[in-house]
Amino acid sequence: MFCKIKQKRSFLLQEYLIYLFLFSIFALLVFQLFFNTYKESEFYKDIAHVVVNTEVLFNYVRGDLMSASKKIDEWDKDNFVFRKKELDKQQRPVVSDVGWEVVVGRVRRIKGIYDFENRRWIKKHYVSFDLNVEKFFIDKIFMERGEIRVVKVILQQKNGVSSYMFAEVMERTL
Repeated sequence: MFCKIKQKRSFLLQEYLIYLFLFSIFALLVFQLFFNTYKESEFYKDIAHVVVNTEVLFNYVRGDLMSASKKIDEWDKDNFVFRKKELDKQQRPVVSDVGWEVVVGRVRRIKGIYDFENRRWIKKHYVSFDLNVEKFFIDKIFMERGEIRVVKVILQQKNGVSSYMFAEVMERTL
């Protein structure tokens, strides 16, 4: 006659709080994982940017040094300036002076006419590379029989990373 009525059991407040606590810990761990992954990707992106720009700069310098003069009196090591032989647009041989300097964290390639006696530029124009650089200089010049053969160039960045390269001075005959 009388049926047993099943009592539906609902969730207690304590159970809700336990579920909420477990869910929040899980969400926190997932959020931390995503945030760390994002930070790491930004870090590697910055490193890749520095590596690529440094390599582009070193290739540019290497190209200049390949056609640089081997005569020591056509170099100003302290100011990173040297004489270079190249071809103009009409394929005629031209001699110009090339220098590299750091100005407000940027590396500048200067091209023009340089007075090696007074160590100053007479006429110049330049191109800048934005690299956040502290120093860019010629570390060593290796000579053989009175001629410059190899140059070691060092690039020190503001974040403490240092890079260097060796470039052979070929003085291409035009």
